Amino acid sequence: MRWWRRMLGAGLLLGASVQALQAAERPIGPRREPIPDEAARRDAETLVRDFFGAHYVDRTPARRAALAQALMKEAAATNTDLDLKYALLQEARAAAVEGGDPATALRAIECLGQCFAYDASTESLGLLRDLARSAREADAPGLAALLMERIDECVAADRFSETEELARLTETVLRKLGDADLAVGIRARLKAVAARGRAYEQVVGDIRKLERDPTDPQANAAVGRYCCEVKGDWVRGLPLLARGADPVLRKLASDELAGPATAAAQAQIADRWWALAEQAEESARFVLQEHAVEWYLKAYAQLDEAAQAAVKARVAAFGEQAAKRGRKPPVLPSAETPLRTGGVTVLKRTGGRLQLQKMTPWGAGVWAEEDQLWWTHVQPGDRLDLGFAVAKPGVYTLNAFLTKAPDYGIVQFHLDGRKLGEPFDAYAPGVIRTPALPLGRVDLTAGDHVLTVEILGANPKAVKSHLFGFDELKPVPAAP
Repeated sequence: MRWWRRMLGAGLLLGASVQALQAAERPIGPRREPIPDEAARRDAETLVRDFFGAHYVDRTPARRAALAQALMKEAAATNTDLDLKYALLQEARAAAVEGGDPATALRAIECLGQCFAYDASTESLGLLRDLARSAREADAPGLAALLMERIDECVAADRFSETEELARLTETVLRKLGDADLAVGIRARLKAVAARGRAYEQVVGDIRKLERDPTDPQANAAVGRYCCEVKGDWVRGLPLLARGADPVLRKLASDELAGPATAAAQAQIADRWWALAEQAEESARFVLQEHAVEWYLKAYAQLDEAAQAAVKARVAAFGEQAAKRGRKPPVLPSAETPLRTGGVTVLKRTGGRLQLQKMTPWGAGVWAEEDQLWWTHVQPGDRLDLGFAVAKPGVYTLNAFLTKAPDYGIVQFHLDGRKLGEPFDAYAPGVIRTPALPLGRVDLTAGDHVLTVEILGANPKAVKSHLFGFDELKPVPAAP
């Protein structure tokens, strides 16, 4: 079959969109497909090399990296020809390695694992081993960052069996790193990961118990405390504590889940968590105080003067501890202060709750300001309006940086009242920050604009909470 006919059948696209980028990340069908046989792989590889022939001639690293990106875009849009999709991803992986772009090589491996019966975990680890052994000093900072990103993904998903070897590979790379301060910081993070792994080992038996009996009070209490006090994952942890054996935590978690509506009730929730933090071990104290501060910030603007003074003192004390950990201290709001983050201002919403959620449990330095705008308690049909501005008129690419997670929903974006692009599915097996997602190429006037987020539904694999996480919006002037 001629190449152009296969292109037509596969629906190949020359530009990457949100829809195309997501297509490369999801399986073609409900199950992973068999790997094509050797003859089919050989034929498809020949077609790829014939079509991209001119790109294969120049073997400089920059051109190989560019070829890898082009192959990934084609693979993203190829959803009917399985042999071709497999060949495109394999060729993208090889070109990315030769081009010194390990992140794209790993993404190609992940896509192969999502679409085919392909052992992506083993292949990724093998590639990282090779890269760690051959890394030069100039490669070390980028490779160390990539390894830590993989470690953070494993930690978020409690895959601690994988973090040990990744940590060893990171240590190999650190020995080649010329930046002593950076090495110290990374080793501190590795130490924290090891501590998290030990905490997980203490509750893994309770996790198995909950799989057999979700009502077990002791197991609910143990796993709930692990989620909240160790991971800082209160969304998953609070319902477990509310079913747990500890009467104090059970009552407090239940009261919080009921949704205290008044400022006084919110401050009382914060006071109770703060009191528990003062009695907790040092490893849990900061996380518990951080959660208390989140409630203090919600309540502060509506409290009376005396209550505000008490809250201000506690928030200041917590801010000092946050600064020592390299974290951004919290800022007390006022009734007139709109919520701003990531280049946008919250204008209004039709439902749900909004807050800034600390994202360091899922990777320090990954989210732009170590937090995200988190929209919870939402239903399909709810809308959130975010304001942003551009100084000059012109054509822009709106790049969004979002969060994907197991309980996040499918959303539709609108710009100034008009539908923008295709729906975005924020489901992922773990908690991750997306790369730049181009929402669309748009012609903007100078001044203010409104980006609306509409909840549509959820991926069949997702927990049906329909949550949404927003990190940044970057309007980038488009090339002529």
